[in-house]
Amino acid sequence: MPDIQLDLAPVALGASETSHEAYYSIVQHRNGLSRRVAVAIYECGGLGATREELSEITGLKIQTICARVWELMNIVALVEGPDKRPTRSGRRAFVLRAKCYGQPKEAA
Repeated sequence: MPDIQLDLAPVALGASETSHEAYYSIVQHRNGLSRRVAVAIYECGGLGATREELSEITGLKIQTICARVWELMNIVALVEGPDKRPTRSGRRAFVLRAKCYGQPKEAA
């Protein structure tokens, strides 16, 4: 499997370099689609993304995104909510973030 490159510089939400390195070590051992979703959510930074947004970013079907998100949440690589954003249909969907970015400040 090819090595992935993530920018491990600490970012705006005050995440430590150690947090980013831990996320990298988890993502490094994931399979192709899971890794693709993990890298996409990491690149969204502290703003995170909904499942629908991840589908648009990666070009993967929403069913694939949901399965990979479930997998990544089970290994505690992603956190969900508590904030929500509207989808194309007008419903409000939970925002996902890479664990190294943590919860938004107002939710902490």
